[in-house]
Amino acid sequence: MKPAIYYLGINGIRHMQNMDFHPDEELRKRYREHERSQTFIDHSLLLADVCLELDNERNGTYYTTTCYYYETEADNRSEMRYHFLSENELIHPDLCIAQSEDDTDDSIGDPDTTVASYLLEIFDPTLPRYRLRNKLKKYVQ
Repeated sequence: MKPAIYYLGINGIRHMQNMDFHPDEELRKRYREHERSQTFIDHSLLLADVCLELDNERNGTYYTTTCYYYETEADNRSEMRYHFLSENELIHPDLCIAQSEDDTDDSIGDPDTTVASYLLEIFDPTLPRYRLRNKLKKYVQ
C-alpha cells in the first residue's frame, strides 16, 4: 500500500473538531480527501509551491523591493480583495496576485500601492484542446 501524504487522517480531523478552530462545513470536506485524484493532488501541490515562493519573496528571503500579495480561489470571500471573481460565471483563476513596490506590512495588498495584478490559471497538460480554447476565450471575453 502506498500512503497518502497530503491529507488529514481521521484522528487529525477529530483533533481539529476538538479545537473548534474550523467550521463544521470545512471539516466535512476533509473526510473524502483520500479519494482525490493524482491530478488534483499535483495541481494543489503546484499551487502551494507558487504561494510559498511568493511568501518567501514577501518575507525577505530574497532581497527585493517588490512584494506580492495573493489570494487563492478558496479565499475569494466577500471581505477579500478579489471577491468579485467568485461571482463571475466566466473565469475562475486558481490564484490572484497583486504586485506592489516598497510595501510595509500594513499596506501589503492595498489597492493604492499595487503596481500590477495577475491572474494565474493552471492548465493540466492532459486538458483537451477544445476545453483549453474555451477557457481562454472566456478570459478574453
